[in-house]
Amino acid sequence: MLPGAGQAVSGAVPAPFTIGLLATGEARRTPRGWRPSLLSFRMIWSAGSLPPLG
Repeated sequence: MLPGAGQAVSGAVPAPFTIGLLATGEARRTPRGWRPSLLSFRMIWSAGSLPPLG
């Protein structure tokens, strides 16, 4: 975890939620040029807390 991640100092804004991810993809050559055919994301690490939803 990153130093200070997820810890709020009194009166300060909480640290942002951050992630490290691995992105992979494939592309195919078409008559109209290169087009993405697959895109994948895998979260490797996270730090902090998610903000409340809604």
